Amino acid sequence: QHYDVDSPTSKLESHIYAIVLLSCLQKHYKSDLSWKEETLAQMVLLICQVKVNSIAIVCMKSMDGSQGLTENKGYSAADDGVMCSVEQVKVAQAIYMSGSLFNHSCRPNVHSYFHSRTLFLRSTTYIKSGSPVELSYGPQAGEMNLVKRQKSLQENYKFSCQCSSCSELHLSDLVIDSFCCPRSSCLGAVSESTCYKSEENCVHVSVDESDICKLSLPVR
Repeated sequence: QHYDVDSPTSKLESHIYAIVLLSCLQKHYKSDLSWKEETLAQMVLLICQVKVNSIAIVCMKSMDGSQGLTENKGYSAADDGVMCSVEQVKVAQAIYMSGSLFNHSCRPNVHSYFHSRTLFLRSTTYIKSGSPVELSYGPQAGEMNLVKRQKSLQENYKFSCQCSSCSELHLSDLVIDSFCCPRSSCLGAVSESTCYKSEENCVHVSVDESDICKLSLPVR
């Protein structure tokens, strides 16, 4: 239930959708739903639920656009090398009754893909018996840092992620927006928001004075 935290623009959009939906139900499906405040409130709630439970249907699309890529299904060869430039493109939104029950993880153990309108899931790692099956709602560790992932999930899905990658500090969150240390003998990263406390062959790292972890350094 996230209606109270929606922006005025989003609330207005949901109400318009609810009115259109109720009108369609009455006109095309001979529904006996009346234009009462309680009915419209239920329609608005349904629209909000659809927004956060729908799954984006994507297809792979070449970003080069050259004739060679089109003829070779996204691949082009030059100087005995093979190059591929593709990305996922959202083509629709859909509700899958079982698919909407999966929880999110920024380090998911299943990957979703589509064949026409059918949703398929494939495991990306070994999943122990009794462990949750989790997919990504979009942002993943290593592609966005912790702050950006949390902001994206809050804006789009109205929750604060507490998955394993967001509840503790990970190396990918330290280096994704960092700079390489200028010292030639150091393999570490430098970040304005990161504090370091060096010890022999290891370093204690914290972000915003919290989420402390210990990273081992190579022995020279």
